[in-house]
Amino acid sequence: MFQTSYPYFFTLLSCYFFPGETNLQLSCIKNDVVKVKQLLASGADANMKDNAGWTALHEACNHGYTGCVQELLKARQLVYEIKPGDGTCC
Repeated sequence: MFQTSYPYFFTLLSCYFFPGETNLQLSCIKNDVVKVKQLLASGADANMKDNAGWTALHEACNHGYTGCVQELLKARQLVYEIKPGDGTCC
């Protein structure tokens, strides 16, 4: 299994890691609200998806980390385009 030290994950803003999570997603998975704020302030892309199509907001919501959710929503980067027939709407 892939393992690395925690600080290594935060050397680049929007770089992908195994299995495709970004630094922002990993911060949300770890409930590191301070790091989420820092990454967003530094220009991290909150809409970047991992290999499963999940964003940082998906991760924060999935784990119930409301502090991370609030920071992601405050960043106002979260814009999704819903297209008929793409499986995102009824």
